[in-house]
Amino acid sequence: MLTRFTFRILMFMMALSLWGGTSTWAQDFAYVANTLSDDVTVIDLTTNTVVTTISVGTVPVDVAVSPDGSQIAVLNAVSGSISLIDFASNTVTNTLT
Repeated sequence: MLTRFTFRILMFMMALSLWGGTSTWAQDFAYVANTLSDDVTVIDLTTNTVVTTISVGTVPVDVAVSPDGSQIAVLNAVSGSISLIDFASNTVTNTLT
């Protein structure tokens, strides 16, 4: 039987495939999910420095970039949610549950 959480994971994985896979970069920045600290670290790839750290849901496990590069989606495994991060401001603009 398919649980609600499993269904959400499957739907997110399907959405990732539409967004172009599990890319963790947007333009010159890398977005790294930190599962132990429940946040995402943004790294400037041109200078190899940490730009900021963004709090997201519980146990972020996957990151995807929208096709136009304007949003970053983060799958939070334990909280069963998806955090949407605005690329321009590096802030969470929505949390889908």
